[in-house]
Amino acid sequence: MSSKHGQEGLLRAIGSALRQPVPPEYRGWLAFGWTCTALLVVLGLSGALLSIYYLPAVDAAAASVRFLVREVTWGWLVRGIHRWGSALLIGFATLQLLRVFLAGSYRGAKAGSWVLGVLLFAVVLGLAFTGELLPWDPDSVALATSALEGTNAIPIAGPPLAGLMRGSSEVGVATLARAHAAHALVLPWLAFLLLLLNLWFLARSRRRSGS
Repeated sequence: MSSKHGQEGLLRAIGSALRQPVPPEYRGWLAFGWTCTALLVVLGLSGALLSIYYLPAVDAAAASVRFLVREVTWGWLVRGIHRWGSALLIGFATLQLLRVFLAGSYRGAKAGSWVLGVLLFAVVLGLAFTGELLPWDPDSVALATSALEGTNAIPIAGPPLAGLMRGSSEVGVATLARAHAAHALVLPWLAFLLLLLNLWFLARSRRRSGS
């Protein structure tokens, strides 16, 4: 019963946030947040379509991407939407964080929303990075190698983190498998969860400010 009540409370909080009237002077800024949400939806749908043809294997990934772009009807368009959507998401998410910081909304009751926004931005960067690795062409392998070398140079936490990302003693099959799992399974669900929590924090802070 407690789980059911918790879910109902979360849905009511999200509904309250969506119904909350926005002052005219803030509507332009708020568009950044909703644009990021819309782009995440577009990326999720286009990524699902791409996954139909993508093969996460070191000897087949690049060929599957080429097949998608050259042979599949509208495949080039779906991939283009996915890649450009990722770049736009990073841009709008950066603008949203700057807007919140300059407005001082990271203090007080909205501090929780600011922390969630920063975490969500980190997840977006993680999605963009792992997505660049999936074609597993020479550029992707070089990017993975460079990133792992940089991670390994970080004191204390760097070497175990690099080992976790690499998956084995060298960049290869395990590295691609972990990048694919992170990009297609772990990070999208984490982004969705952070969005829901952010809406809940916003609704709670607005109720407190209105009381």
